[in-house]
Amino acid sequence: MSLTYQSVYNQVFYKGIRLFPYTLLLSIAACNILMGILLFNTLWGLGYYIEEKRRRKKRLFVLFISFYVLGIVGMLYSENYSQALSELNIKLPLVFFPIIFYCSPKVSKALIQEILRHFVYACALSIFIKVGYIAYDVLTNADLSPLSKVRELLWIDHYTYTTFADAAIPIHPAIYAVYLLFSIYILGTWLYYNAADYPYKKKIMFLFFIFLFSTFIILLASRGVIIPFIFFSLFVTILVVWKRRATLNYWLIFLGASVMAIWVIINSPMLKHRLFDQVIASFSKDKVDEQNSINLRKMQYYCTLQVIKAHPLLGVGTGDLRQHLQACYATLEDWPEGVFYDAHNQFLQTTAKFGIVGILLLITMLLYPTIIAFKQKKFIYCALLLFLSSAFMTDIYFEGHHSNQFYAFFNALFAFHYLVDP
Repeated sequence: MSLTYQSVYNQVFYKGIRLFPYTLLLSIAACNILMGILLFNTLWGLGYYIEEKRRRKKRLFVLFISFYVLGIVGMLYSENYSQALSELNIKLPLVFFPIIFYCSPKVSKALIQEILRHFVYACALSIFIKVGYIAYDVLTNADLSPLSKVRELLWIDHYTYTTFADAAIPIHPAIYAVYLLFSIYILGTWLYYNAADYPYKKKIMFLFFIFLFSTFIILLASRGVIIPFIFFSLFVTILVVWKRRATLNYWLIFLGASVMAIWVIINSPMLKHRLFDQVIASFSKDKVDEQNSINLRKMQYYCTLQVIKAHPLLGVGTGDLRQHLQACYATLEDWPEGVFYDAHNQFLQTTAKFGIVGILLLITMLLYPTIIAFKQKKFIYCALLLFLSSAFMTDIYFEGHHSNQFYAFFNALFAFHYLVDP
């Protein structure tokens, strides 16, 4: 078969989006390269689907692009241009993927399901790589006896949430946990609706589910994913009850998963300390463990709110928030010297940078497609936006490569190819 420019363009696009979940989990450098290839391919084949582009969701496209444009506008009243350019560079996926998927040929529902399966496989593969890396590190440790090596590998606290997330493929624990939570939802949805049609695959997929969920429990120690996990549980329960499909099997699985999570947390000193002891100490009247991350978060939120009060309308602009927060931290008696953190809350971070305009745009960018997806019963898109919105309460997702790539890719894919055209 002879190759034409259009056929090459299609092959690059379809193969690229199938490959993307693996690059996202395994190599951020490869992820950026693939995004660049897809963007170049899109610009090269821009004229092939001009009629189709006109029928697509222009409001969503303008909405997604506007958030990045707001960052460019924020640079105009910024004093730190180098930091502003660095932040805009990190946020490039927020503009590139809307362009790629808005201008692309149609992605079928079957292909979207295939991409989601690849994402689940990529999550499982990343866990295998991380466990293998940790196991190799233990087994090659000359200071440990053979029996001690076995104990290290079997002892859950050896796989601390930071050690595990940083092993082989460094990913922030809270972001990695959201990846796994989304993959658990994808796999759980498949088991719930399709398992009866594939009895042989059911057992394998169920083992995958347990494998992903077990790893997710370890990452609960990051604490930033607790709120998304609560929303995840409520969303799934409300969904199955609303659709009147809350069977006995569902409640048994839900109860079993809850008991498993509680048992692991109680029997792991690391998880128990992070999820119970530090939380209780942080809200007690006694000054114990003053510099744990919960107390630091309180100070971060306090300083961010002070910045917002001083610049409520347009914020401090792109690139300047760091110096404003650092100035506030310096006035706090309990803030550790030489330590800097951002707001650790995407809503507060956006408001501090871009004021009321920024937070309204961010909320609209999350809420508007959620409403459309809910009306069209595209619940997996609702789940993605719900998990991310709840994660925004405890972390900043638009300031890192992994989180930007994850949100931008799946948000644009669902918005322009999963939602039904009006």
